[in-house]
Amino acid sequence: MKKSLFCLMLIASLILLNTEASAYLPDFGFEGGNWGGWASQGSENAVLGLDVFPKDDDSSMTVLPYYGSYMARVNSYDGESDLYPPDAPFYVFNNFITQTFEWGGEDMSFWYNYFTWDYGEWDEGQFYPYDDPGFSVWLDGSEIWSWSASSLDDEGGIDNAVDSTGWQQFTFTADNFRGLYYEEGSEIALWIYAGNTGDDEVPSWVYIDGERNVIPEPMTMSLLGLGILGLAGFRRKK
Repeated sequence: MKKSLFCLMLIASLILLNTEASAYLPDFGFEGGNWGGWASQGSENAVLGLDVFPKDDDSSMTVLPYYGSYMARVNSYDGESDLYPPDAPFYVFNNFITQTFEWGGEDMSFWYNYFTWDYGEWDEGQFYPYDDPGFSVWLDGSEIWSWSASSLDDEGGIDNAVDSTGWQQFTFTADNFRGLYYEEGSEIALWIYAGNTGDDEVPSWVYIDGERNVIPEPMTMSLLGLGILGLAGFRRKK
């Protein structure tokens, strides 16, 4: 009996420790098919399974989630061309997902796949600069990471050529947080933006995905505690 009680208490301690280590970070998995604890604005979707969009050669391109069945897409594109849908918000800081979280002293990590049709050149007497940034990550009021479309344009300024980073991991370490003078327990607002900065025609957008942060629910912890108390009471009765 003592051994059973000890084992249950050990399991409870491990769960509590795991909660301390993982309960703070945003859930980058989007596996509910919705935004969960995220707020969003502009052109954005929690995409199920895959996303298909047209390429310049009349074929199509498919993007699959990095983990699971869902991913988030920030910013948009027309379903039939490389132009924006009518009346869609195009400016990079008009399209975002955001969440405020309590930092618990751990690294923050997620996966991104940044796409752009931008090619940055003169067209009919007007210069259309690259989206810079086309994808940007902020903590509170400070930018901590960004991509410019110029870093992806491997076609040398050719119109209608879509480029992407492929799935890449972004990690902001505990030392990075401390370098910005955050302490454990700090409430931090994370913002992820994507869109245009130089024109309102050829779009940039990003997919976000990651492993889901699984946090024991209060009811689960309560039931575990009641179970331990029940075993202790049963032991006294005997």
